[in-house]
Amino acid sequence: MIKAADAVLQLLKNDEIALESFRESILNLSAYATKIQKSVEKLTYKPVKKGTIVVALSRLSKSDLKASQKPEIKINHLSTRSPVISYTYQKTFDTQRRVSTLNPYLVTPTDLFGIIEGESEIIIIVSEKAVDLVKDHIGVIPKREVANLVGLTVQFSDKIPSQKVLQSLLSLLSTHQVNIENILPGMNEISFIIAQNSLEQAISALNLYTIKKESAGG
Repeated sequence: MIKAADAVLQLLKNDEIALESFRESILNLSAYATKIQKSVEKLTYKPVKKGTIVVALSRLSKSDLKASQKPEIKINHLSTRSPVISYTYQKTFDTQRRVSTLNPYLVTPTDLFGIIEGESEIIIIVSEKAVDLVKDHIGVIPKREVANLVGLTVQFSDKIPSQKVLQSLLSLLSTHQVNIENILPGMNEISFIIAQNSLEQAISALNLYTIKKESAGG
């Protein structure tokens, strides 16, 4: 039979967002205890008081679990581009052909522009000032349109693999409840396409843990 403290540890380690919040000392222990109480009881096969779970969480805060296992990220540059709009199109031969000719003459190098191509959909992320040109060029109504977005671009050292940076920053932004619409990954930079009303908390999160300097552009 598993002990209550061991059950709490198991559940916390398997909950990435809660674990990151716990490590950053922003997890509400009482609320989290209420959330996992039934799961703890299932694992221990007996009733477990909420207070017992809170005590277990408090003890874990003094353990090695509190130390972050994420790589140290050095952000060289942080920039924003807004307003940005995201369009989702049904992938067809015609839309694929039209999308392939967008970048060369519709978008300037300083504008945010990205294409995400999946099995059945194509997502176009573009600065608002190029919206009319893009829509006219594609010539079909998008399946989905999301406005009021911001492109938040993080540039980082090439000493850490980009996938590790992406995993770490995704966890960080999720912990701070940043609404991420899309992601444009690169070799040494990642652009997070986020809701405009999430920008302040996103920058605060990055400033608090990883940022070295910041610049913004409209």
